[in-house]
Amino acid sequence: MLKAGKIGGKTFNKIAGIGHSYGSVQVQTITQTVPDALDTVILTGFSTNTSFVPIYLTSTAYETATMVAPERFPDSLENGYLITATPYTNQLNFAFWPYYTNEAINLARATEQPVTQGVLFTFGSFPGPAPSFRGNVHVVTGDRDWIFCGLNCISGAPAGQASIPAGVSQLYPAAASFSTFIPQDVGHAIAVHVQAPQVNAEVLSYLDRVFYN
Repeated sequence: MLKAGKIGGKTFNKIAGIGHSYGSVQVQTITQTVPDALDTVILTGFSTNTSFVPIYLTSTAYETATMVAPERFPDSLENGYLITATPYTNQLNFAFWPYYTNEAINLARATEQPVTQGVLFTFGSFPGPAPSFRGNVHVVTGDRDWIFCGLNCISGAPAGQASIPAGVSQLYPAAASFSTFIPQDVGHAIAVHVQAPQVNAEVLSYLDRVFYN
């Protein structure tokens, strides 16, 4: 619809899909199922290593959202919608101490949105080969990402692989280009870390290079 000018009356000849965590899973799935829809994808907080997901599901201690924060969520919200049980289980899984401010982590907790049981128990099964995608792929994952790297994206990589996120390249044999950016001392929730402005600048610089140079 964007390419045909059906949204806002303006046509676009280049479209980037950018996701974070489960959003990256969704974007990656688009490259599998509709490979011509996007010209570039940026997958943040992502890798193909899901071996740490069971530990993450335990350590977050997800609880029914209406029980944890009844002041924020109505009783009508179904019990299948969950948030992390405590501020600490949220912090432990999504941020890497001490590279964030109290204000940032408190805001993240205060605005945490529910996730469904369905998402939690299926997202690890979605990433798969996208042999027909011929666009650009850029993976941005903090080196201390707990969910997709077990806090060790660099030295935890298999032999001969620069990082765990670099393994995403195996899904894209026909990609026009593949690259990674692994910011240091950054956990899964990139946006709460003090390095977030630098990460955002890197992403914008990457888009500038692939679209305008």
